[in-house]
Amino acid sequence: MENERDPNELAYIARRPGCGCLCFASTPEAIKDAETARSVATMLREGYSIERMTYEAVRKESWECAACRPARLMKQAPLFSTNAAD
Repeated sequence: MENERDPNELAYIARRPGCGCLCFASTPEAIKDAETARSVATMLREGYSIERMTYEAVRKESWECAACRPARLMKQAPLFSTNAAD
């Protein structure tokens, strides 16, 4: 597929404090967007860890556990950013 990313390319990710589940993934291009940068800054202040991992690893990673699912459902907040170019 033409838009398919190299699985070894690195993405930025955020892990929830406590459980360590992924809650955010972004392309290097999108991380430069002002709104995305504000989101990352907020996550850092709230104790999330920001890391980089390959796209292949992001696809295989646990995005939600039993501990964080109820909180997400109560807030109805998106778990990750999406980018139509991905």
